[in-house]
Formats: sequence, structure tokens, C-alpha cells
Amino acid sequence: MNKNKNLTLHLLFALTFILISLALYYTITTFGQGSGSGRIKIGFILDGDINDKGWNESNAEGIYGARENLGFDLFLCDNIGGSEDKLYKTVKEMAAKGCRAIILSSGNFEKMMEKYSGEFSDITFFCNSSATGELNFVNYSSRIYQARFLSGVIAGMMTESNRIGYIGAIPDAEGNRGINAFALGVQTVNADAKVQVIFTGSYSDKESENKAAERLINDYDCDIYTAHTNVNNTLETAARYNVHYIGCHRPTGSSMELASVDTDWDMIYTDLIREFIKGNIVNESTYWYGLEGDYVKLGFISYLVPERVKFRVDSEKRRIIRGMDVFSNMIKDNMGNTLCRSGENMPDSRLTYDMNWYVRGVKVIDENDQ
Repeated sequence: MNKNKNLTLHLLFALTFILISLALYYTITTFGQGSGSGRIKIGFILDGDINDKGWNESNAEGIYGARENLGFDLFLCDNIGGSEDKLYKTVKEMAAKGCRAIILSSGNFEKMMEKYSGEFSDITFFCNSSATGELNFVNYSSRIYQARFLSGVIAGMMTESNRIGYIGAIPDAEGNRGINAFALGVQTVNADAKVQVIFTGSYSDKESENKAAERLINDYDCDIYTAHTNVNNTLETAARYNVHYIGCHRPTGSSMELASVDTDWDMIYTDLIREFIKGNIVNESTYWYGLEGDYVKLGFISYLVPERVKFRVDSEKRRIIRGMDVFSNMIKDNMGNTLCRSGENMPDSRLTYDMNWYVRGVKVIDENDQ
């Protein structure tokens, strides 16, 4: 009788071991495989190519880093461009896969999606540098203008012609914030320098960007220029004319590059999604990420930049981290109007909704200017 009892116990133990092993095997093989994983699902949409060596690639690297840090399921789609139909279909597919949040990494996406927001009311849309007021939309933005201010300090101290070029994409709030912050950085160290701006009308137009660079150099005597575009497309132009360039998104390795204005998207997306998972995100809000915490920075400063310039940049960086706002104290626009008075700070709402002006020292060049 005891032998039969012992045999039964051994069989039960063996069966239990097998069942536990099978359960563990199933968990391991299905972990992270979409609907079977049980993890939160996040959609991520890019307007351009994931391997563009610029804006899109740096954002993709950031969301991959956040996935590694937090362990969510990621559904990513790139090369949407300006197609509203393609964006809508992509969002619909991500919703069908169970995505609870979808990150629209391009500033033009939120306008395309506003009219569809009610259809996807159970999804939270994170919109980069937007100004939408939809109930299920959350705005997020890097204070990249703080780093552009620092790059303006470099340009203002190193220019010999006192003519500095700026290639912009679109004159919207984000684009104008960068121009104005850059010009304020220039003026902090060089009141005589002027910033000449040419808009291309697109974030990804290599031909227009190079034509703009040539025009800034040949027609306006700019010996340093920068660009706010998706990719650093004009480095060959800078090398050909032997002028210095300030890049963005990531260092290029070019001998003409003085500095690179960069955003740590890994940190931003990790923080943003962590708070979403915790339930701490408030809709219709804007989440800003700046120099404090190294979310934005000058990711590269060339050996060509003198130590006295680096010292001044570091000094201005410390002032911003301690609370000095780039858009504060006495600021006049290029028409002579007072925008901000001594002791005042411009609120974030103005930086988001009211940035259709340019500070003193900025000249926007149109096609008719000679």
C-alpha cells in the first residue's frame, strides 16, 4: 500500500514539474510578441526614413531605448510623409493591434489627426511640438531652443563678418523659437552680429537647403551658419566655401562643424511612457524637456572652438539650469516693439501659441531680396 502511495506522489510531483516547465516555456517564447505578451502596446509613427541619419533616426533610436528600459511592445511605422490617408490607415492598424498610446513624432501629424480623434477616443496621442487642444491629445516638446541659444553664443563669439546664417524649414512656432533663441544667444555676446534667415518650406529638401547655404555665403557674407532641418544636408557646401556650420540631431564628424544641437530622445520617451504607464499623464497638457537633466544639449563641440568660448557656453548653460529663461528680461522684436520687460519671463503658452515674430537682429530673406 505504501509503495502505491509513494508511486502516486512521485507521479504527481513529476506531472507538476512538467506543467510548470511548460508554463515557463510558453511565457518565455511569447514574451514581447504582440497580443500574446500581456504588456502595454505603444505605436510610434515617423514622417521620414528611419535611417535618415537625422531627425527620424535619432527619434527611432530614442523609442527603441525606451522600449529596452521599460519593456513595452512597440509598433513602429516610418515614411508616412505628408499623407493624411496613410497616417489614418497606420493609426487604425495600430489601434487594431491594441495600442493604448500612439506617438506622433512629427509636428504636422497632429493637424492631420484632429478630425479623427473621436474615432480613437480610447487611445492617447502624444504629439511632438504641437498646439492641439483635443481631449485625448498630449503635447510633448524638447526645449531644444535652449541648446540653440548656446550654439548662438558660439556663433556670436566666432564670427568675423558679423553675418550669421540660419536655414529654417517652416516659420511655425517651433521653427521661430529656434531662430529667436539662436539670435538671443548671438546678441548675448555680440550686439553687432546679425542673423540672416532663409526658409526652404520643407524639413527635407536637400537641393533647397544647399541653395540657401550658398546664398547666405555668397550674397550675405555669412561665415557661420546653422540649419533647423531633418538632416545635415549642407556640410559639403560648408566645406566647399570653407565656412563653419552648426548642426543638429547628431554630430556629423565634419571638420566644418563647430557644434551639434541635440536631443536625448531615449531619456524623453522613457520618462514620458513611464509616466503614462503609471497613469500620471494629463491630457491637453504639454510636457517640456530641457537642459536641466540633459534632455537637450550641445552633444558635440569641436576642438576648433576656443576655450574662452567653451567657458562662456558653460557659464550660460549653468545660468539656464539655475532658472534663467532664454525668453526673459528685455526683449525687442526686429520692428522695435517690446516683447518682454526686465524681470519678466515669457510663459510657455506664448512660446507655443504666439511666436510669429523675430527678435532684434533677425532678418528673414525672401526670394525678392538681393
